[in-house]
Amino acid sequence: MQPRRGRGQSQVGLGVIMLASQLLNVGLDRIPPVTLATIAAQVALFLNIIRPPWHRYDACISVLTVLRQGDYKRILISTFEHADEWHLYYNMVSFLWKGMRLEQRMGSRRFAILLAVFSVSCSMTYLALAKTATDFFHDGSYSRQCAIGFSGVIFALKVLTHQLESAPGTWTYLSGLAVPARWAVWAELVLIHILVPGASFIGHLAGILVGLAYTYGPLEYAVSCLDKIIAAFSAAATLEGCLRYHRNSAYQDGWCNATFDSILCWPPTAPSTEQLLPCPPFKGVDPNKFARRYCLEDGIWRGRAHHETLVGGWTNYSDCFIPEVKKLMDQLYSSSGDDAGKKLTIARVGRILEMVGLSVSFCCIIICLFLFCYFRRLRNSRTRIHIHLFTAILVLVVLRLTLYIDQYIIRAGDSNDGNERGIDNTPGLCELFYVLQEWARSATFLWMFLEGYYLHSTLTRDVFNEKPNFVVFSLIGWGLSILLTSVWAIFMAYLYTETQCWWGKHVSRLYWIIQGPRFMVIAANLGFLLNILRVLVTKLHESSSNDVQKVRKAVRAALFLLPLLGITHSLEMFEPPLDRSVAVFGCYTIVLAVLDSFQGFYISLLYCFLNQEVRDAVVKQWHDMSVQRQLGCRRPSHIDRKASCRLLHMHSVRTDAEATVEQTVPTENP
Repeated sequence: MQPRRGRGQSQVGLGVIMLASQLLNVGLDRIPPVTLATIAAQVALFLNIIRPPWHRYDACISVLTVLRQGDYKRILISTFEHADEWHLYYNMVSFLWKGMRLEQRMGSRRFAILLAVFSVSCSMTYLALAKTATDFFHDGSYSRQCAIGFSGVIFALKVLTHQLESAPGTWTYLSGLAVPARWAVWAELVLIHILVPGASFIGHLAGILVGLAYTYGPLEYAVSCLDKIIAAFSAAATLEGCLRYHRNSAYQDGWCNATFDSILCWPPTAPSTEQLLPCPPFKGVDPNKFARRYCLEDGIWRGRAHHETLVGGWTNYSDCFIPEVKKLMDQLYSSSGDDAGKKLTIARVGRILEMVGLSVSFCCIIICLFLFCYFRRLRNSRTRIHIHLFTAILVLVVLRLTLYIDQYIIRAGDSNDGNERGIDNTPGLCELFYVLQEWARSATFLWMFLEGYYLHSTLTRDVFNEKPNFVVFSLIGWGLSILLTSVWAIFMAYLYTETQCWWGKHVSRLYWIIQGPRFMVIAANLGFLLNILRVLVTKLHESSSNDVQKVRKAVRAALFLLPLLGITHSLEMFEPPLDRSVAVFGCYTIVLAVLDSFQGFYISLLYCFLNQEVRDAVVKQWHDMSVQRQLGCRRPSHIDRKASCRLLHMHSVRTDAEATVEQTVPTENP
């Protein structure tokens, strides 16, 4: 960027001629389309070939013109105007080499999005820095400095280029001086400010900060999201569309024809040449890597084998997968393709079993929550903990069912026209649902821990009349789960951007940010379980029961507490045995699906359906309703019916009072 000067004469001068000569020397056919279009547009804008609805005088950006006068269009247009032809020449020559390397590496669509994001970010950062300098130094000149030009974006691209192409510890030369590559952009900032005093130091500094924000901060995630959204809403590619797109491409007889492999559109390719295209932004795929195709000497696309030829050829996507997916694929196909197909069939059966289990759990939890909230006699401290646990499980069940149903609808739609949109393939929304799912899962684990802690405290200490501190319990159950999930989501957003919808998140190392605390919860609940069993055995020794009865009660309590306290979730800590036999994988999949998806049913059965207090409340309510119906049918007098119902109500209140007194006495019935 440079401070604003007049718009100047819009005529072809020496700088424009030298820029054109530079472009012709490189070769217009070698310059990627977005880079070439960006240079051509700025040259046309400078020469008034493109006549925008503003003057160059109105394009420069400053705190005074934007923040105080409210001319916000300058945030968008200041980057693409230039003060004079030499300003244009130096910026475009510098951009030419950076654009060629980055666009070939990133792909045209992503590079265009990158330029748009960098342009707006540089303008916003410039305003922030100028406003900060004005307030800090109490100098109004910073707010009046009006900058213009593309050099802020170029400095951001320099940071990105050094990050991608410079190995650690390498040096580069800047005006004959050797400087470390990582500090080259900072040295260039100081050098330009010394040699060209009229250059905008704040504008160039803003570009460096934007480049660092992309390299180490959130801008890369923003660019990736925009790239996925634009790719998702682009017109569906077909073979006819691919051929039409490359109809005017320069190619010769004997070349491999343009083709569409159902994912990517491949251009005509010279014989004995390997063609590269950026990987598609799919789940489990890194869009920064490249898919490969090879054109044989006779102008036919090569097949999967080295000398095999196929109609349409074969595309090598093996380099596109992220490391976690590569590992899973290698394990899945470690034995044979037939075994891999059988394992995939088992996985589909496991998914159906999961949906059945989640549906059953959903119905059971809804019934239990209704019973706990409806009957006043069940409102005690233990039941309040149950309600929190059931609510967390209900949220998790609803989210999982929503995602599974969405995936089924999308996959069914893909077989028709491929244009179905849903949670599973919508960037941003998909990640949000997975964050909510992990939050609900963490909350479930923590409330399981509080269930175990409360049960352990009840059996091992004489605190039956003490009420738990539900403020602390809520902070642990809900607050801590939000904290853990937020930390994990931030790390995933910044460090796990190479694949769509965080595919493979459960096998990445970042998953241990939330999986580690869950493992500690399981370990704590295991300790609670062992000590509870010790207490139960001790109490049974003090009773007059025989040894067989003691063992039966201890085993029954252990079997009830095992799914309750989340010990079964320890199976999730191990990777799926994809490299083992079909039988082993099938047992693992089915057992995990049953234990995990039916968890709501297990806890409902233990804490609600088999609970004596709940059963007594339901039986009593049914008995009262039966008596009321009998009174309403047999008593002709309205006054007598009201009196009878009042007596029945007094009897119910007395029964509830007796039940409340009984609740203060500990029971071994879970």
